[in-house]
This record gives sequence, C-alpha cells and structure tokens, in this order.
Amino acid sequence: MLHFNATLLRAVDLFKSKDPTRYYLHGIHIEPCDQGGAIAVATNGHVMMAAHDPQAQCDGNIIVNLDKNALAACKTSRSDMSTNRRAYFEDGTCTTRQDLDDSDIASGLGLYETVDGTFPDWRRVLPLNNDGTYTPVFATEYLALFRKAAKELETKTVMIVTGDNGPALVKFTNESVVGAIMPVRSTINQDVPGVFAI
Repeated sequence: MLHFNATLLRAVDLFKSKDPTRYYLHGIHIEPCDQGGAIAVATNGHVMMAAHDPQAQCDGNIIVNLDKNALAACKTSRSDMSTNRRAYFEDGTCTTRQDLDDSDIASGLGLYETVDGTFPDWRRVLPLNNDGTYTPVFATEYLALFRKAAKELETKTVMIVTGDNGPALVKFTNESVVGAIMPVRSTINQDVPGVFAI
C-alpha cells in the first residue's frame, strides 16, 4: 500500500519536469524513510523539493505522475486545514480521504501513472554546507515555484541559504519540507547602483 499527505504531494508536484527528454522526472519520486514514513521528491533539474511525511506508508521506491483530477482531489480547502488529507495509490487510481482511518469515505478521485525510470540521487545535490558568503542569482520562474509551494503549505516566508556556487538550500517554516535551487549565470552587479548610493 502507498499513501502520503495530500497537501505535501501538491506542493512537491510543482517541481516535476515537463521536458519530454527527461521522462523519469515527469512525476513524484516516493521512497521509504529510515526514520519512518516516506519522502516525496520532484525536480526539473533546476529546482527540487523534498517532503517528509512521518505517517506515510511506502513499501518501495516508486515514481508517480498524478493527473489533474488527482491533484485537484489532493487540494485541501481552507476550512479543512486542520485535517490530515491523505492520498492513497492503488492500481492506477488515486483516492483521497480526510485521515488515516480506512473507514473514511473517499472524498476525491483521480488517476496516476507509474513512471518507468530511475530517479536521480537527489540527496547528492542537496546543499549541506551553506555559509551565506556567496551571492547567487536565480531565475524568477524557479523562485515562483517556491512561492506556489509556500501557498500550498500555508506559509508566507522561505529562507534561501547559500554557500559555494552550487545549489542553494530553500527552507520553509514547515520543517518536513526542504528545497534546492540552482543559480544561473548573470551579469548583475551586486553593488548598489551609483545613482542610489548616498
């Protein structure tokens, strides 16, 4: 059986690839976690998000691509934020329920497909040593994905922590979620332009 927190899945899904040559990134990679539950990860090669659900059940690594109905079913309304909406996966069907109680009636229905491929070693690109001394430049289209994820997670702030010129760590107030964003090349000068200097 596979089930995962539906709100976290919607946030992670924002980061999957749409590049037709990278089919193995067209879904959410879900894997068991050594500390319990499971971790869901998605990346498009420029940004990545990983979320830990300690109540999830996952028997082995899988990549799932949710259709629009499944993603809509995973959406939690503002009035339901206190509930623990779960997404259950079985035989190509994704159903959502309000909690872990199997007797609860499914409140949403959609489809998913299993992506046949090997998901990259996402831990390898997660920046672990960030001292804040590097000033990177990021593409706004990728920053916008983190804003959308923050909205799904009901938080208004994110922290971007930088170290060397590799990926930057993106942290949320929700400690079960972490992201990474690759810097881009730019000619932007980090100094305040002279006209604004007093």
